[in-house]
Amino acid sequence: MKITATQVQSFNYFQLEGKFNIDYIAELQTEIDKAMKYGSKFFVFDFSKLEYINSSGIRVFIKLQKELKLFDGFLTIFAVNDKVSNIINISELNNLLRVKSSLKEVMLELGYKI
Repeated sequence: MKITATQVQSFNYFQLEGKFNIDYIAELQTEIDKAMKYGSKFFVFDFSKLEYINSSGIRVFIKLQKELKLFDGFLTIFAVNDKVSNIINISELNNLLRVKSSLKEVMLELGYKI
């Protein structure tokens, strides 16, 4: 799996590419921790190239969501394919996580003019 992390405006943008399983949790957690160390509390994850996520990967997002709530932050994911969306829905995480269709929709929700 490939993880690309970028600071965009006032939020952190992460693109996940490939299959996200237990082998990549530490790598993503390191990137998240770096961003949080500098006070970041807004995280956007691009799932457009994510092929698969298992329960271990989902736990990363649940943990992050809980941490961010303490600081009035948020986590949003977008461009989720059908396979990953199915996993999110079966896990009932669609009620916990913000899921949007595109980066444009995320940016509009954040108040950016596009």
